[in-house]
Amino acid sequence: EPCVQQLRQFVLEGVFHVAMEMTANGPASLARKRLNNHTWFHVTRHTGHFVAHNHALASWSAVYCVSEGADPNCADIGGVLRMFDPRSGANAFVDAANESLRAPFAIGGLDLRLKPGQLVVFPSYLFHEVTPYYGSGTRITVASNCWFTD
Repeated sequence: EPCVQQLRQFVLEGVFHVAMEMTANGPASLARKRLNNHTWFHVTRHTGHFVAHNHALASWSAVYCVSEGADPNCADIGGVLRMFDPRSGANAFVDAANESLRAPFAIGGLDLRLKPGQLVVFPSYLFHEVTPYYGSGTRITVASNCWFTD
């Protein structure tokens, strides 16, 4: 379908752009590579969630929000995409000198409440989860794992 192809192009171009910006090798090195991907979708209903995991067989992952399943009767419907801090033990000792550190040294993960049309691209090694969703609507996301080859 044309709309699926358009979304695929948008997601893969987003991944390619982020990977090019983040590589120390320069954009030209990635421009000569092939971007491979596995892509799927999630339809999440009341209490649906995904436990903490990463994607060990990819270099970049992406999540595109089709519908956040907003519920006007519920202030906190969950369904948050949570990225965990990859530094094990980073919060082992917290005091006034390190509790409010700025990026990139800030302690803790990142909680993202996705909105329709939003694309999140992140390194696949990051552990992440989706908290239980309590809305009455349907939360729909498209996910993709990507890797580059010659």
